[in-house]
Amino acid sequence: MLLKVRICCKGITNFEISSPKLESLKVIGALSWRLDESRWFTLYLRTIKTLCLIASLLPCKDAEIATVTFPTAINLRVIELYDLSVACAEQLAFVLQLLQHSPNLCELKITALNACMCDITTGTRLLEDPNSCILKQDLKILNTVMIEGFSGSIPEKLFVKMLLSKSPALERFLIMEYVDIDTSEAEFSSYISESLKELLRFPRASPKAQIVCVEHDDTVIGLFDYIWF
Repeated sequence: MLLKVRICCKGITNFEISSPKLESLKVIGALSWRLDESRWFTLYLRTIKTLCLIASLLPCKDAEIATVTFPTAINLRVIELYDLSVACAEQLAFVLQLLQHSPNLCELKITALNACMCDITTGTRLLEDPNSCILKQDLKILNTVMIEGFSGSIPEKLFVKMLLSKSPALERFLIMEYVDIDTSEAEFSSYISESLKELLRFPRASPKAQIVCVEHDDTVIGLFDYIWF
Protein backbone atom coordinates (compact mmCIF):
# COMPACT_ATOMS: atom_id res chain seq x y z
CA MET A 1 0.00 0.00 0.00
CA LEU A 2 3.04 2.33 0.09
CA LEU A 3 2.47 5.40 -2.10
CA LYS A 4 5.38 7.74 -1.24
CA VAL A 5 9.07 7.27 -0.43
CA ARG A 6 11.38 10.13 0.58
CA ILE A 7 15.04 9.51 1.44
CA CYS A 8 17.25 12.36 2.65
CA CYS A 9 19.90 10.62 4.75
CA LYS A 10 23.43 9.22 4.34
CA GLY A 11 25.02 5.82 4.38
CA ILE A 12 22.43 3.74 2.52
CA THR A 13 23.74 1.05 0.16
CA ASN A 14 22.07 -1.61 -2.00
CA PHE A 15 18.66 0.02 -1.57
CA GLU A 16 15.76 -1.87 -3.10
CA ILE A 17 12.02 -1.80 -2.43
CA SER A 18 8.96 -3.60 -3.71
CA SER A 19 5.85 -1.43 -3.83
CA PRO A 20 3.49 -1.88 -6.80
CA LYS A 21 1.43 1.22 -5.89
CA LEU A 22 4.33 3.64 -5.47
CA GLU A 23 3.47 7.11 -6.87
CA SER A 24 6.19 9.41 -5.51
CA LEU A 25 9.93 8.71 -5.19
CA LYS A 26 12.25 11.35 -3.70
CA VAL A 27 15.92 10.53 -3.14
CA ILE A 28 17.93 13.60 -2.14
CA GLY A 29 20.43 12.23 0.38
CA ALA A 30 24.14 11.43 -0.06
CA LEU A 31 23.73 7.77 -0.89
CA SER A 32 26.57 5.50 -1.97
CA TRP A 33 24.94 3.91 -5.01
CA ARG A 34 24.11 5.07 -8.51
CA LEU A 35 20.90 4.75 -10.49
CA ASP A 36 22.64 2.97 -13.35
CA GLU A 37 23.44 0.21 -10.85
CA SER A 38 19.88 -0.04 -9.46
CA ARG A 39 17.46 -2.47 -11.05
CA TRP A 40 14.45 -1.22 -9.10
CA PHE A 41 14.74 2.37 -10.35
CA THR A 42 13.74 1.60 -13.93
CA LEU A 43 11.05 -0.76 -12.67
CA TYR A 44 9.22 2.05 -10.84
CA LEU A 45 9.50 4.51 -13.70
CA ARG A 46 6.46 2.78 -15.14
CA THR A 47 4.27 3.66 -12.15
CA ILE A 48 5.45 6.80 -10.34
CA LYS A 49 3.96 10.25 -10.90
CA THR A 50 6.61 12.33 -9.10
CA LEU A 51 10.38 11.81 -9.23
CA CYS A 52 12.92 13.88 -7.25
CA LEU A 53 16.62 13.01 -7.46
CA ILE A 54 19.94 14.46 -6.45
CA ALA A 55 22.39 14.44 -9.36
CA SER A 56 25.09 12.62 -7.37
CA LEU A 57 23.05 9.47 -8.02
CA LEU A 58 23.40 9.94 -11.76
CA PRO A 59 26.35 8.41 -13.65
CA CYS A 60 29.20 10.91 -14.01
CA LYS A 61 32.86 10.85 -15.04
CA ASP A 62 34.27 7.31 -15.44
CA ALA A 63 30.77 6.01 -16.34
CA GLU A 64 29.66 5.18 -19.85
CA ILE A 65 27.27 7.78 -21.23
CA ALA A 66 23.59 6.87 -21.03
CA THR A 67 24.07 3.31 -19.74
CA VAL A 68 20.56 2.99 -18.30
CA THR A 69 17.82 1.51 -20.47
CA PHE A 70 14.63 3.42 -19.69
CA PRO A 71 11.09 2.10 -19.92
CA THR A 72 8.40 4.61 -20.86
CA ALA A 73 7.48 6.54 -17.70
CA ILE A 74 3.86 6.80 -18.79
CA ASN A 75 2.53 8.18 -15.47
CA LEU A 76 5.38 10.56 -14.63
CA ARG A 77 4.09 14.14 -14.30
CA VAL A 78 6.74 15.93 -12.19
CA ILE A 79 10.55 15.69 -12.28
CA GLU A 80 12.84 17.55 -9.85
CA LEU A 81 16.62 17.30 -10.18
CA TYR A 82 19.01 18.77 -7.60
CA ASP A 83 22.69 19.78 -8.02
CA LEU A 84 22.60 18.99 -11.73
CA SER A 85 25.41 20.09 -14.05
CA VAL A 86 24.44 20.07 -17.72
CA ALA A 87 28.17 20.52 -18.45
CA CYS A 88 28.65 16.91 -17.32
CA ALA A 89 28.03 14.82 -20.43
CA GLU A 90 27.08 11.67 -18.51
CA GLN A 91 24.55 13.44 -16.28
CA LEU A 92 23.16 15.35 -19.26
CA ALA A 93 22.77 12.20 -21.34
CA PHE A 94 20.96 10.51 -18.44
CA VAL A 95 18.57 13.46 -18.03
CA LEU A 96 17.86 13.69 -21.76
CA GLN A 97 16.96 10.00 -21.83
CA LEU A 98 14.71 10.46 -18.81
CA LEU A 99 12.92 13.39 -20.46
CA GLN A 100 12.64 11.50 -23.75
CA HIS A 101 10.89 8.63 -21.98
CA SER A 102 8.45 10.83 -20.03
CA PRO A 103 5.71 11.64 -22.60
CA ASN A 104 3.25 12.98 -20.00
CA LEU A 105 5.66 15.22 -18.11
CA CYS A 106 4.01 18.48 -16.95
CA GLU A 107 6.55 20.09 -14.61
CA LEU A 108 10.35 20.16 -14.58
CA LYS A 109 12.40 21.74 -11.79
CA ILE A 110 16.21 21.83 -11.82
CA THR A 111 18.65 23.16 -9.24
CA ALA A 112 21.87 23.78 -11.15
CA LEU A 113 25.32 23.02 -9.79
CA ASN A 114 27.91 25.63 -10.76
CA ALA A 115 30.93 24.01 -9.12
CA CYS A 116 31.14 20.92 -11.35
CA MET A 117 34.69 19.95 -12.33
CA CYS A 118 33.57 18.29 -15.58
CA ASP A 119 34.91 19.43 -18.95
CA ILE A 120 32.40 22.09 -20.04
CA THR A 121 33.06 21.45 -23.74
CA THR A 122 31.81 17.85 -23.46
CA GLY A 123 28.30 18.80 -22.39
CA THR A 124 28.27 21.60 -24.96
CA ARG A 125 29.15 19.20 -27.79
CA LEU A 126 26.45 16.80 -26.65
CA LEU A 127 23.80 19.54 -26.84
CA GLU A 128 25.02 20.86 -30.19
CA ASP A 129 25.51 17.48 -31.91
CA PRO A 130 22.36 16.56 -33.91
CA ASN A 131 23.35 12.88 -33.75
CA SER A 132 23.69 12.81 -29.96
CA CYS A 133 20.95 11.85 -27.48
CA ILE A 134 19.34 15.29 -27.75
CA LEU A 135 15.55 15.08 -27.58
CA LYS A 136 14.22 13.63 -30.80
CA GLN A 137 10.56 14.26 -30.01
CA ASP A 138 8.60 17.03 -28.37
CA LEU A 139 7.70 17.21 -24.69
CA LYS A 140 4.11 17.60 -25.72
CA ILE A 141 2.43 18.55 -22.43
CA LEU A 142 5.30 20.10 -20.47
CA ASN A 143 3.89 23.44 -19.29
CA THR A 144 6.15 24.60 -16.42
CA VAL A 145 9.94 24.73 -16.10
CA MET A 146 12.00 26.19 -13.25
CA ILE A 147 15.81 26.38 -13.14
CA GLU A 148 17.46 27.59 -9.93
CA GLY A 149 21.11 28.63 -9.74
CA PHE A 150 21.39 29.43 -13.46
CA SER A 151 24.88 30.83 -14.13
CA GLY A 152 24.52 31.62 -17.84
CA SER A 153 27.12 29.12 -19.04
CA ILE A 154 26.99 27.98 -22.67
CA PRO A 155 25.71 24.45 -21.80
CA GLU A 156 22.97 25.94 -19.62
CA LYS A 157 21.86 28.33 -22.37
CA LEU A 158 21.82 25.52 -24.91
CA PHE A 159 19.79 23.39 -22.50
CA VAL A 160 17.23 26.21 -22.10
CA LYS A 161 17.13 26.69 -25.87
CA MET A 162 16.47 22.97 -26.35
CA LEU A 163 13.60 22.97 -23.82
CA LEU A 164 11.99 26.01 -25.43
CA SER A 165 12.18 24.44 -28.89
CA LYS A 166 10.80 21.05 -27.76
CA SER A 167 7.89 22.14 -25.56
CA PRO A 168 4.82 23.14 -27.63
CA ALA A 169 2.55 23.40 -24.54
CA LEU A 170 5.00 25.41 -22.40
CA GLU A 171 3.46 28.32 -20.48
CA ARG A 172 5.92 29.28 -17.75
CA PHE A 173 9.73 29.21 -17.69
CA LEU A 174 11.32 30.64 -14.54
CA ILE A 175 15.10 31.13 -14.39
CA MET A 176 16.60 32.06 -11.04
CA GLU A 177 20.07 33.46 -11.71
CA TYR A 178 23.07 32.57 -9.57
CA VAL A 179 24.60 35.72 -8.10
CA ASP A 180 28.14 36.14 -6.82
CA ILE A 181 28.15 37.58 -3.31
CA ASP A 182 30.32 40.51 -4.49
CA THR A 183 27.94 41.51 -7.29
CA SER A 184 26.32 44.92 -6.75
CA GLU A 185 22.59 45.44 -7.23
CA ALA A 186 23.21 47.63 -10.30
CA GLU A 187 25.54 45.04 -11.87
CA PHE A 188 23.04 42.27 -11.24
CA SER A 189 20.14 44.27 -12.71
CA SER A 190 22.20 44.87 -15.85
CA TYR A 191 23.17 41.19 -16.03
CA ILE A 192 19.54 40.06 -15.62
CA SER A 193 18.43 42.45 -18.37
CA GLU A 194 21.04 41.20 -20.85
CA SER A 195 20.45 37.56 -19.93
CA LEU A 196 16.69 37.92 -20.40
CA LYS A 197 17.17 39.63 -23.76
CA GLU A 198 19.29 36.72 -24.97
CA LEU A 199 16.86 34.07 -23.72
CA LEU A 200 13.91 35.89 -25.28
CA ARG A 201 15.59 35.61 -28.68
CA PHE A 202 15.52 31.81 -28.51
CA PRO A 203 12.83 30.20 -30.71
CA ARG A 204 9.83 28.88 -28.78
CA ALA A 205 7.64 26.00 -29.88
CA SER A 206 4.82 27.35 -27.73
CA PRO A 207 3.26 30.74 -28.53
CA LYS A 208 2.14 30.92 -24.89
CA ALA A 209 5.60 30.41 -23.38
CA GLN A 210 6.49 33.18 -20.93
CA ILE A 211 10.01 33.62 -19.54
CA VAL A 212 11.15 35.44 -16.42
CA CYS A 213 14.65 35.86 -14.96
CA VAL A 214 15.09 36.77 -11.30
CA GLU A 215 17.78 36.65 -8.65
CA HIS A 216 18.07 33.31 -6.92
CA ASP A 217 16.13 33.54 -3.67
CA ASP A 218 15.74 30.67 -1.21
CA THR A 219 12.62 32.33 0.22
CA VAL A 220 10.63 31.93 -3.01
CA ILE A 221 7.49 29.89 -2.43
CA GLY A 222 6.68 28.94 -6.00
CA LEU A 223 6.55 29.77 -9.64
CA PHE A 224 3.41 31.82 -9.43
CA ASP A 225 4.93 34.54 -7.22
CA TYR A 226 6.30 36.19 -10.35
CA ILE A 227 4.99 38.39 -13.17
CA TRP A 228 5.61 36.61 -16.46
CA PHE A 229 6.96 38.22 -19.63
